[in-house]
Amino acid sequence: MKSKRLIPVFVIAAMLLLSQFMALFMARSFSEVEVVAFEEPSDPMNLITILVSIALITLLFLFISTRKNRSFHKLLQGIIFFALWMLLYYGLFAIFSFFLSPELTGPLSIIVSVMAIVALWIHPEWYLIDACGLIAASSAVALFGISLSIPFIVVLLVVLAVYDAISVYKTKHMIMLAKHTVDLNLPLMLVAPSNLKYSFRSSKFPTSPQEKKEGQNAMFAGLGDVVIPSMLPVGIYYGVESLPLTLAVIIGILVGFGVLGSQALKGKAQAGLPFLNGGAILAYLIGSYCLFGGLAGFSL
Repeated sequence: MKSKRLIPVFVIAAMLLLSQFMALFMARSFSEVEVVAFEEPSDPMNLITILVSIALITLLFLFISTRKNRSFHKLLQGIIFFALWMLLYYGLFAIFSFFLSPELTGPLSIIVSVMAIVALWIHPEWYLIDACGLIAASSAVALFGISLSIPFIVVLLVVLAVYDAISVYKTKHMIMLAKHTVDLNLPLMLVAPSNLKYSFRSSKFPTSPQEKKEGQNAMFAGLGDVVIPSMLPVGIYYGVESLPLTLAVIIGILVGFGVLGSQALKGKAQAGLPFLNGGAILAYLIGSYCLFGGLAGFSL
């Protein structure tokens, strides 16, 4: 029984690792065609823009998801699916650009991304959610990883780790958001079922510790838990151009996830970013001083 419960943990870890290497792959393509989230990586307004956007999106999500009117729910789904489509398009564009001509890359990326979104809207099952989520998350990691300076990425990781801890352990509104995400079948997470018969469409968010420990057949990881810490290794790889330091940070994230997974198996809701971001930053600090004798790439 215990080994069965460990399967989703290892699956999420594998998807987290895969998304990071996909992001490193996509970032090169984005750099070549100059697709970035911000023109100037060292502009302080980049950080302010991201934090304000996260706050506004969270407030909008909370407002709409708590309304009983189904029209509000459809509006929320429409907004999320449109954003997901954009990330899918960019991700597929990066993938296709490596083996297709420019004339085919754009149109094919549009067609495949639209087909994926339509399939996800009609049949939101875990395997479609994971496939689309992996590409979308990797795309976001690549875009922001090459668009922010390393100091800003580190600051962002610290701020969001603190916010995540407060929103899970203190205000608990992040738990409410997770519940609405599952109950409304929103593709904002990675899903790791413990058996292939699991259905995301018919699942409900676990509310009691007993349900979390025994009654669930899947483990969930928000896309934010994938995107946010993974920006640091991408920023290091293209900013410092150090593969050893990049791999060290990736290992740090996986170690942080290992600690997070062990806590999650106890059945209590956990804030993911303190573990994941903490592992990334700690590995960056140790790796930088071991490899370079100081903070690599830490200049505004």
